[in-house]
Amino acid sequence: MSRKAKRHITLALLLTVVGFFSLVGRTPAQGGSLTFMVLGDTRTGHAAHRSVVEKMLELGPPPFYLHTGDLVDFGSDISQWDTFLDIEHDLMQVSTLYPAMGNHEMNHQNYFDVLHPPGPWYSFDRGDAHFVCLQVDGYGRYTPGQPQYEWLVSDLAGTLKPWKFVFFHIPPYSSGSHGSDLNVRQALCPLFEQYGVTIVFNGHDHDYERSVANGVTYIVTGGGGAPLYQKGHDNPASVYFANVHHFVQITLSDDTLYGVAIKSDGTEFDHFTIVLGEVTPTASLTPTITNTPTDTPTLTRTPTETSPATETATPTWMPMGAPGDYSIYLPLIMKEYGSQH
Repeated sequence: MSRKAKRHITLALLLTVVGFFSLVGRTPAQGGSLTFMVLGDTRTGHAAHRSVVEKMLELGPPPFYLHTGDLVDFGSDISQWDTFLDIEHDLMQVSTLYPAMGNHEMNHQNYFDVLHPPGPWYSFDRGDAHFVCLQVDGYGRYTPGQPQYEWLVSDLAGTLKPWKFVFFHIPPYSSGSHGSDLNVRQALCPLFEQYGVTIVFNGHDHDYERSVANGVTYIVTGGGGAPLYQKGHDNPASVYFANVHHFVQITLSDDTLYGVAIKSDGTEFDHFTIVLGEVTPTASLTPTITNTPTDTPTLTRTPTETSPATETATPTWMPMGAPGDYSIYLPLIMKEYGSQH
C-alpha cells in the first residue's frame, strides 16, 4: 500500500471518530444518567485552584461544569485571565465551562472577551436537566420589574425539564463571612420555590455549605482556590458546613440525584440524595460543621426585551472548551496530521 493511500485511510479513521462523537456527544439520552461538577471562587489561590482542577480531571472529567463566579481577582487584569486559562486548560479541552459572573469580575468586558458567554445571564439544557445562570454579582439587577427577573420568570415557566438548576454568585443562604444576602432571598427564592428548582449553586463565601429551605437545596461552593473563610453568621437552614477547598459532583439517574462534595485531595464528604417529587425537608438548627485551617447545549440568550415563555431555542453559541460539538477538534487533528506528513 502506498504512503499516500495510508494517509487517506488514517484521515478517514480520524473523521469517523470525529463524526461518531459529534453524534453521540457528551449529552445523555432522555431519562439516562448525567454527571456534572461545580466549583467557584478560584481567584488568586493558584496552587489550590490547580489541585481542585486536577482532581476534577482525575475523577471525571465531567461532560461540563459550572463556575459560580470570582474566576479571577480583578476582572480588569487580562494577565489574571491568562493564569485562569492556563490552570483550567486541560479540563476545558474535554469539558464545557459554563461560568457565572462574580463581584471580582467587576462586570468587565474581559469576562465576555475571554469566555464568550451569550450575555450576563443565560440558560441551557442537558439531558433531562435545565440550567439557568444569573448575574447576581453586585452589578446585575435582578429584582421584580427588571429585565433579568422577567426573563427568569419566563425561562423557568417555559422549561419542561424535570430537573432544574440555577447558579449565580451571591448566596441567599450562607453561614460564611459574607453571610446570607436577604435581598437576593426576598427577590429570587420565591421563584425557585414556585417553579420547582432542585438546587441553587452559589459562591462568594469561600467554603462549602448545603442548606435546605422550603424544599429547595442551596449549595455554596466557593472553595475553588481562594483563601478560605470561617463560619461567621447564623444560618438556620444550614445542613452541612466545611471550610475546605473542594468541588461538587452531581449525578442524575432517572428520578434520583446523587450529590457529593469532594476535597482537592479526593476525600469525599457530605453525600446527599434528592428524589424527584419528594419534598426535601427544611434543615434542622444543628448543621454539621467541619473546620480546617484557613491558610490558604441548548441555549437561551440574554434578551433585550422580555419575551413570552417558550422552549429554549437552538443554540448559536457554545462556551469555551465545549465538547458537545466535536467538530471543533477537527482543525486540531488536521494540523497535527499535517505536521507529521
